[in-house]
Amino acid sequence: MLRSTSPANIRQVSKRFPVLATIVLSTLTLAACGGGGGGSSTPPTSPSTQPPPPPPPPPANTAPTVKAGDDQTITLPANGVDLSGGGTDAENNTLTYAWTATPATGVTFTDATAAVTHVTFTDAGTYTLTLTANDGTTTGTDDVAVTVNAAAEPPPPPPPPVADLVWPGVDPNNPVTDPNYGWTAAAAVDVGMDQAALDSAITYAKSGGGAGMITRHGKLIAQWSDPLDPVDLLDDITIDKKMDIKSSTKSIGSIALGIAMDKQLIALTDTAQSKYPGFGSTTPAPADATWLSQITVQQLGTHTSGFIKSSAPTVALQTAPGSNWVYSDGGLNWLSDTLTNVLQQDIYQLLKTSVWAPLNITTDDLTWRIPSGGNVRPPIGAIQTREFSAGISANANAMARIGLLFLRKGMWKDQRILSESFVTTVSTPRPETKNATLSDPAGYPSANEGYGLMWWTNATGIQLPSVPKDAYWAWGLGDSLIVVIPSLDVVIARVGQDPDHSVKQWRPGWNGDYKYLDPFLTPISQSVTSPEK
Repeated sequence: MLRSTSPANIRQVSKRFPVLATIVLSTLTLAACGGGGGGSSTPPTSPSTQPPPPPPPPPANTAPTVKAGDDQTITLPANGVDLSGGGTDAENNTLTYAWTATPATGVTFTDATAAVTHVTFTDAGTYTLTLTANDGTTTGTDDVAVTVNAAAEPPPPPPPPVADLVWPGVDPNNPVTDPNYGWTAAAAVDVGMDQAALDSAITYAKSGGGAGMITRHGKLIAQWSDPLDPVDLLDDITIDKKMDIKSSTKSIGSIALGIAMDKQLIALTDTAQSKYPGFGSTTPAPADATWLSQITVQQLGTHTSGFIKSSAPTVALQTAPGSNWVYSDGGLNWLSDTLTNVLQQDIYQLLKTSVWAPLNITTDDLTWRIPSGGNVRPPIGAIQTREFSAGISANANAMARIGLLFLRKGMWKDQRILSESFVTTVSTPRPETKNATLSDPAGYPSANEGYGLMWWTNATGIQLPSVPKDAYWAWGLGDSLIVVIPSLDVVIARVGQDPDHSVKQWRPGWNGDYKYLDPFLTPISQSVTSPEK
């Protein structure tokens, strides 16, 4: 019998009776923990009575997947597209849909709550259409772009057969013998024009003095004059009186460029120095010595060569060729010299023979002065040079005939004088010009986008929204004009009073702001009530 449970006694027992010691220690341990019979301690809680763990959270809801469809492009008057959108949901929840548009003005959905629907547009533009799908908890979206192009300008009507065209005849230079100066006259109503609208334009024209005429289908529809002296009729500015037309010379001078191009003697991409070694010889040294050798024929004809405005031979080259749009008389004069060298002929004498004679234009109708004073230009060899900056004096009759030549795309009766491609070139802004920076945007708004080749155009339609975009014109100080509107088969010519000493004018000075032309050209354009020939 174990009489004592002291550590010493337990050690002795464990040595002699190891198994018995283990049993004793286990019994003692149970007693200490409250085990064994007769104890008063509460038994431990059964595992079956513990609370269950919380349930796992439900899986997160997935946003719907949405497809709005492919991008689309239309051109007005087609104004609608079908939308084939849709969506899927991972949890198979029922989806609801909503279409929205940015911008929203002028956009109409047949059913903005249907994934598959139709949408219409009022105006041209680029629209972002967003389809949103909602599964009751979350939403998903997708976009589709719809580009609505503006309606294409209708092509100008083809000219009638040459045999059916009307052409002016010889001008007898005698208003008593022929008050229409060689033209076939017609009433406005007979050519589909409204006389009241024409009268509005003529009233504005007379406010600036001078004289002018309007033709349609090759017939004289209206003319006006400025009686400077009611007694002395010879002093009146009529459509048969020559006046200094200033920068309208540039557009008339373009005919020489057309002849040279049609003969393949020069191209717009040619550098001026490659066609005329003397080009720029009197120009002060520019900031970059390479600029002069880079200037092209096209840059000279579009005011992007870098020359400043001065018409003197010593005009400065201020900016890199092609970088700036600066109205430059000097640049155009260098173009005139270049063409004189290429053609090896006095430009004025060339045009008198090749162009003015078929058009029945005489020296009574048009002359071209020899440069003098500060603008004097030395001959090229033995050949007389001319200015493109100014220098032509012409009457409205001659100017209208030149306009008719361009309206008929280079044809005069049965004679081809200019190629149709050249006429198209001068009346269409060059894409390279658009990249040039406007040096004077207030005085020449949008000129880098609206100027053609030696002719002004309404190609952008920004400044003259009520005038056809195919209109183009010659334009000089005193607001001398040759206006060609192919889609209306209209030509307009105007000369002002002496632009250097005028007391009657539309505005002081001159620039390229079309607002001065609007009261003149808009009512004439709106006067056309019928396209009939």
